[in-house]
Amino acid sequence: MKAFFQLVFLVCSVTAIQAQTKYKFDIDEPYFTIDTNWFAHEGDLDPEKLHSTPVFSGHELDTTFARNSDSSVIWYRSFLTIPDSLRSDAYTVKVLGTGNNKVYLDGKLVHEVNDDRSILWNYIVPSIYVPNDDSLHTVAIRSDRSRYSGKTEIQDSPTVMLFEFAKELRREVIIITIATAFMIFMMSAFLVLAFFHLTLFLFYKEERSNLFLGLFCLLFGSFFLVSMGKLSTNSNSGFHGLFSFVHFLLPFLPVFILGLFHSVFYGKLRPFFWYYLGAITILRILEFYEVLDGISTFISFIVSFDLIRIVIVAVRKKKPGSRIIGLGLLTSIIAVPLVIAGFIHSSTNNFMSDEVWVIIGILASAGLLLLSVPLTMSFHFASTFAKTNRMLKAQVVQVKELSEQTIRQEKEKKNILEQQKYNLELQVEERTREVMIQKKQLEEKNKNITDSINYARKIQHAILHSEEEFNDLLRQSFILFLPKDIVSGDFYWFHKKNGIIYIVCADCTGHGVPGAFMSMIGHTILDDIINDNQEVHPSDVLSQLNARVRDILKQDHGSETRDGMDITFAKFNPETLVIEVSSALRPVYLIRNNELIEIKPDKYSIGGIAQNGKIFTTNRMQLVKEDVIYFFTDGYADQFGGEKGKKFMLKKFQRLLLEIHTRPLDEQKKILAESHLEWKKDLDQVDDILVIGIKI
Repeated sequence: MKAFFQLVFLVCSVTAIQAQTKYKFDIDEPYFTIDTNWFAHEGDLDPEKLHSTPVFSGHELDTTFARNSDSSVIWYRSFLTIPDSLRSDAYTVKVLGTGNNKVYLDGKLVHEVNDDRSILWNYIVPSIYVPNDDSLHTVAIRSDRSRYSGKTEIQDSPTVMLFEFAKELRREVIIITIATAFMIFMMSAFLVLAFFHLTLFLFYKEERSNLFLGLFCLLFGSFFLVSMGKLSTNSNSGFHGLFSFVHFLLPFLPVFILGLFHSVFYGKLRPFFWYYLGAITILRILEFYEVLDGISTFISFIVSFDLIRIVIVAVRKKKPGSRIIGLGLLTSIIAVPLVIAGFIHSSTNNFMSDEVWVIIGILASAGLLLLSVPLTMSFHFASTFAKTNRMLKAQVVQVKELSEQTIRQEKEKKNILEQQKYNLELQVEERTREVMIQKKQLEEKNKNITDSINYARKIQHAILHSEEEFNDLLRQSFILFLPKDIVSGDFYWFHKKNGIIYIVCADCTGHGVPGAFMSMIGHTILDDIINDNQEVHPSDVLSQLNARVRDILKQDHGSETRDGMDITFAKFNPETLVIEVSSALRPVYLIRNNELIEIKPDKYSIGGIAQNGKIFTTNRMQLVKEDVIYFFTDGYADQFGGEKGKKFMLKKFQRLLLEIHTRPLDEQKKILAESHLEWKKDLDQVDDILVIGIKI
């Protein structure tokens, strides 16, 4: 604990010892100062010979001796005799010094100081008991400067003081108790603050100010911890290495506070923080390897002034927390001169006059200096947390009220919805009954209409004749007739007169019932034309058919109907194999010798939009055996289907006819029907389909 006492009280370096003694006593003081002249010796000596040798060959100590000496070891010696007036009491001797020193009394080692280079400057060598007899006692100090590269400074006037033993012992106990309490308090306070703020940062990393404040407190708390451990153990303990490491980090303290202020006032780390951090890191590394010395401390002072500037600007801008943080910084600034004044007073009086109260004042000022900023920051965080907590409580109350209001509204809404649901269910039941009645009525009407259409189909089929009748006229032939609906707008017609066979393939406007009406009109008109004329020419037939359709539908008298038909009329002589074809918008395909020949139609239809000067032409061709001729409407080629849902198209229809034209006619019909079903698959049929094939 006496070694610990050295850390707290900062006394001057041990320097030299005088060779002869003069005494000055002040009986009103608890100590007596001995003024002597000191001599020093460069190089190592045998401690036992110092007392027996009356002559100490060396140099008289002055203010430049130690600075100019190149020796790593210097001996200092003096002689001490207790005056007769003081021999009735027990006394101890104290000398002042710093460094790695060994103190010898009468050739025996009585104390050893192993001092690493500390941030504190002077130490008091602990009491050395001197026998109170009339002997001449030798006091010698061996100073080892090898660890300081010759930089150890020596006091101008070394001091040896004589203390009353009982008073000195009581004084040391009091001072050590005060100092120990202060160190434990500071260590505990900083470590508790560090643990608190670092824990907050771990759970809420967005608030980086807790990180910097926690690091600041952790470094200071570690400093007090390792300092106590270093001074309470021997020089080879691990605390000395930890103390050196913590001492290496001390210049980073202002940087931590700078990061703290940036986080609080700016919400982010500005570039100057990184500049300062990088500069101090590089400088400390260079100082560690003794390339530079003391520059990092200078940078730390610059950072400290920047901290003051940041707080002043924050206070002027009235940023949250700036006043309380500024108060803490101002308290630290005020505490600095108080600490300095205490040390000056103590140095002047050698820690001996009213020292307990002076030490208490110094420690109080130091505690105020070190703790003011962390405590005010913690107060600011606590205040911010309290405000946030109050806001959250208010919001919780508001949310609770809104929740209760929402629950009430939801209950009201639920009741309204249940009532509406009940009313709707009643309405649905009523509507359902009405719909069921209407459905039943519609089913009855639909059945009647369907029955009527089915009956119309029978009539249409009866008028159109059958495929068997067509096969009786032309044995090698087929008719593929696929109405889209029950009745069809496509129709075929054939008639034999005077050995000539007349064939019609027609596509009326629309399909279903409207188309069926048009097919009946066309069928009736064709019967009339053939029966009324002895000589029939296909082009004349189409001209008469066009005129009569327009007349029946009153298309020339303002009627809005535009119905009509696309039609092919063929006149075939089975004896001569001559065929005459007249066609309105429907081509005819003739396949001969595996080549498809297209008989092109006229570019206008029967009926529909009026076109002046409709003149239908007749194509006359001589057929030969094995020729195959096809009449067809547009329904087959216009069917949608395939993988992409597109139309079948005439090109594909032509290729299909070329592939199957050599096969028997009934097989051709089957292939055409199957190809149609395979193409459309699940799609609906888009139009009536009619294909007539004849092989010569």
